[in-house]
Amino acid sequence: MSVRRRVCVAALAPALLLSAAACGSSDPGATADAAAGAPAGSLPEVQPDPAAVKLLPADIKARGTLTMAADLHYPPTSFLDT
Repeated sequence: MSVRRRVCVAALAPALLLSAAACGSSDPGATADAAAGAPAGSLPEVQPDPAAVKLLPADIKARGTLTMAADLHYPPTSFLDT
């Protein structure tokens, strides 16, 4: 093995080990405990802003829902990762 290759290996090996160590966790149960607290796909409860509710028309307040629509044929929403 040439001197240049040995120097490269000596320099890259610690960097690789540090990179791999950064991906780990000191608490092996942390991920499982966090995942057990909420079902998959659940969202936190959202409360309406009282100041924004005052600005709504009466018919929307009475209905209790606000329906929104968007045209998704423009970037960045039209991006498809295949």
